[in-house]
Amino acid sequence: MNHKSLLVHRLFRTAVTSLRPISSPPASSTLLARRFLQISPVLRSFWSENMSEKDFEGKSVRELLQKPDAKSLTEEDYKKKLTDLEYQVTREASTEAPGTGIYNNHYKPGAYKCKCCGIDLFVSDAKFRTTCGWPAFSESVGKDKNIVRITDTSYGMERVEIRCKQCNAHLGHVFDGEPTPTGERYCVNSCSISFEPAAKQ
Repeated sequence: MNHKSLLVHRLFRTAVTSLRPISSPPASSTLLARRFLQISPVLRSFWSENMSEKDFEGKSVRELLQKPDAKSLTEEDYKKKLTDLEYQVTREASTEAPGTGIYNNHYKPGAYKCKCCGIDLFVSDAKFRTTCGWPAFSESVGKDKNIVRITDTSYGMERVEIRCKQCNAHLGHVFDGEPTPTGERYCVNSCSISFEPAAKQ
């Protein structure tokens, strides 16, 4: 590693170390380093000849740039990645309070993805207004291509729980007999999903 690369390398490590305690939620050095590298082609170029060098918690720059396999993440990984509420809902099947979710009254065009792994779950065209208190969709992407349905008998009721097929995140429940084109309503926790705006034409 030449002198210039070594200098940037040290500045990068200093930035990661400094930001770690104040990131929200608290992030590991590995996660922060990955975020820096993903958004900065300049930093990536400095390591073009040193991609195999192990540096951040035993990981090389090449490994940092690889997207983690959702199935390989541990519960500790999710605790670092998610807020307390997001973890409770997605990993422990809790429910956010009705009317509190950021996507409850959100109707911009775009796609809704799994908060934990980023896989596509719903599109804005399937979202509709409702008074239930949670985001509601008439159908999922690809007719449950990325969703699994599980019988839920908690709280003395029989419902159909929906989970992410890729990472097993709890999303909410689906109900039938609804006034929608499909006759169903996917009732989803806002903190189980993230939104990606549609590209501007």
